[in-house]
Amino acid sequence: MKLIQKERTTKGWIGLYHSYYKRKGLYSFLYSNGLKGALVLIIILVLLWFAEKHIINTDHIFASLIDNVEDWKVLVFYTISEIGFGIFPPDFFILWAQKFSRPFLMVTLLAFISYFASFASYYLGKFSRRIAFIDKFVTEKLGGYFDKIRKWGGILIVFTALLPLPFSFFNIIAGMLGFPFNKFWIFALARIPRFYIYAFILFHLF
Repeated sequence: MKLIQKERTTKGWIGLYHSYYKRKGLYSFLYSNGLKGALVLIIILVLLWFAEKHIINTDHIFASLIDNVEDWKVLVFYTISEIGFGIFPPDFFILWAQKFSRPFLMVTLLAFISYFASFASYYLGKFSRRIAFIDKFVTEKLGGYFDKIRKWGGILIVFTALLPLPFSFFNIIAGMLGFPFNKFWIFALARIPRFYIYAFILFHLF
C-alpha cells in the first residue's frame, strides 16, 4: 500500500513539474534551440561524411590540423574552449579521441574536463558580476537568459548539458544569477553521459 501511494505521489509531482515547465515555455525553448543546434551538428557531420566518402580524405585533413599537435596542447585548448563560450563543439574532440588505442578512456577524460570546466564557467560568471560595467552589460543584454534560469532552474542546465546547446554559456549565466552551487554541480553531472552517447554515435559514423 505504501509503495502504491509513493508511486502515485511521484507521478503527481512529475505531472506538476510537466505542467509547470510546459506553461513556462521550457519545451518550446528546448525544441527550437535544441533543434537548431542538432541541425547544425547533423549538417556538419553529413558534410564531413560525404566529403570522406566521395571527395577527400578527411582523416588526413583532421590529422594535419590536430593530430600533429601535442596531445597536452589539444587538451589545454579544449579546456579553455569548455570554460569559455564553447566556440569549438566537444564533438570534434570526441572524434580526435579515436586516434588513441583506448578511445573511450580519452572520452572519459574529455567528459570530466568538461564537467569540471563547468565549475570554472560558473565562477567566472559569479565573479564577473562584481565588475560594474560587466554587470550593467549583462543585465541589459542577457536579462532574458536570467529569466530562463529563474523559471526553469536546474532542468535547463541538464538539457544544455545533454543537447547540442551552449553549455558553458548557460553555466556562466547561472553563476551571474547566483544559482546555488550545491545544486548546480549535481545538475551539471548530466554532462558526463553526453560524451559516451555522442562518442558511440560518432565512432560508428567515422
